Amino acid sequence: MKQLVFATENPGKLREVSTFAANYDIEIFSPTQAGLSTEKVEETGNSYQENARLKIEPYLRQEAAKKFVICGDDSGMEIEVLSREPGIYTRRWNGREMSDEEIIKYALDKLKGKKNRKVTSRTVLAYSNKGNPVAYVEG
Repeated sequence: MKQLVFATENPGKLREVSTFAANYDIEIFSPTQAGLSTEKVEETGNSYQENARLKIEPYLRQEAAKKFVICGDDSGMEIEVLSREPGIYTRRWNGREMSDEEIIKYALDKLKGKKNRKVTSRTVLAYSNKGNPVAYVEG
């Protein structure tokens, strides 16, 4: 079984990613479970790619990280009729951190009276394979 460190300590996200990865014979670990030091990362990038990279950079500076494939993500929703809002700001769309339920309510309020409700979910993964340069996958 392949092993991957996913740059989050969020138990819900780890569970979700682990369930998906198990279909591909990949075991997911948090940085703490892999023995890496953690730190809070602010998503200050101007793109999904920049934010995904920011999430793995603290681990890439640790020598122990060279034993692992380390992956981080950034994702968001892009609502066509709202000029692709909120994009990278999905979680902080109204200026503060929101729960999934709050995001849904906020989006529905903004879409009142709009017929077009087409939404694209975008995710970018940044990863480094045992200390090699960072690469990206987008979908």
